[in-house]
Amino acid sequence: MERIRETFNDGAPFELVKQTVLRNASRVRIGSEEKTFARLHFRKMMMRDSDSYALGEAIASKVSLKVKTMFHPIVKKELKNKYFIKLGSDKYNIIYTDYDAYYCYFYLERIGSDGREATSEQDERDASDET
Repeated sequence: MERIRETFNDGAPFELVKQTVLRNASRVRIGSEEKTFARLHFRKMMMRDSDSYALGEAIASKVSLKVKTMFHPIVKKELKNKYFIKLGSDKYNIIYTDYDAYYCYFYLERIGSDGREATSEQDERDASDET
């Protein structure tokens, strides 16, 4: 049976980014640096009830976006604490990653650019500032 070909064109490719801490000779933190490891085309997906059940209600309530991409070898490594995803000007934390031989599914939580969680209140304030 032949595999079905899919298109991944729901926007500009997102970047899989690793944030590293910069330290001086005396091991004092002096900043951080972001390094892009991969650019992946994606397709937005809907959260299914079975996804919510598998993740658990506490984790599933944090998920703001589910995307599907072609498989990339870096996914086999531990992604949770080391990498995040940049999609345009937004940053997303990887909550959970599921993959098979051909595709990866990322469950993402939107975070602010300064590392704080973005809330719906912040989104409403941003929308009212634009008008």
